[in-house]
Amino acid sequence: MNPINKILAIGDLIRVRQWYKNILVLAPLVFANLLFLPGALIQSLIAFLIFCLVSSCMYTINDIIDEEKDARHPYKRERPLPSGKISRREAQFIVAFTASLVLLLSIRMPPGFILVTLSYVVLNLLYSFWLKHLFIIDIFSIGTGFILRVLAGSIVLGVSLSPWLFIATFLLALTLGFSKRAAELSVLEAPAEKRRVLEFYDVRMLRSFAVLSTTSVVIIYLIYAITVVADHYFILTSVFVLYGCFRFLAFSLEQGLDPDDLMKDRAFLMNIAIWIVSVVFTLYVI
Repeated sequence: MNPINKILAIGDLIRVRQWYKNILVLAPLVFANLLFLPGALIQSLIAFLIFCLVSSCMYTINDIIDEEKDARHPYKRERPLPSGKISRREAQFIVAFTASLVLLLSIRMPPGFILVTLSYVVLNLLYSFWLKHLFIIDIFSIGTGFILRVLAGSIVLGVSLSPWLFIATFLLALTLGFSKRAAELSVLEAPAEKRRVLEFYDVRMLRSFAVLSTTSVVIIYLIYAITVVADHYFILTSVFVLYGCFRFLAFSLEQGLDPDDLMKDRAFLMNIAIWIVSVVFTLYVI
């Protein structure tokens, strides 16, 4: 394999495309009105990088564990390990290397941040070996991982974030998780043979769960915008939250939608970009 293809395979293995989920680590920086303070910005970016490396390490470990199972999956068999693009020994080296980088970057981080990061590692290991096989608990585990990202971002800055934002983050993760499970059910001929927990789900159930959690996200965001944020203009940002939720449901309710597919939807990405700009504008300018 030529060097460029090897680099691409490594990027696929460590899920660089999934790093967008760690942007949640930066949420406290924005909502605590610290975005334009250089020291806080640098600290948050280091925390973001640490979580990117930790998540890459966890994805690689999970792929090592599931290599044989993924080889029988219609889509996952194209992943670097089951397809042979990356050897098992190379994957193990990548785990050791990323873990070393995490330790190096964490030296000067607050103890609370290190504790949350370790909790995230333990949660992901439990998920890989056990929790991903438990009905509902598998999705809740994913949601907890999202909360830990936000919590880590808060601790590294020494700020307290509104509980409403933590709840909204958790429910948003549930929405994505339920939709992803529905998407898995729709593409596998015998889902129970591929992922044990899927035998407990059906698309109708997951569709109901996704609608419930999405509705809750909207309600909680509106409560936060009206009761917590001092600037009344902030409520205008809810328009983009509503659009994003409705667009997501429009595509996901029939057969589910893998969250990664949203990153290919230009309208959805544009809406997120406008929402971010509107949040920064209302919090820092108006």
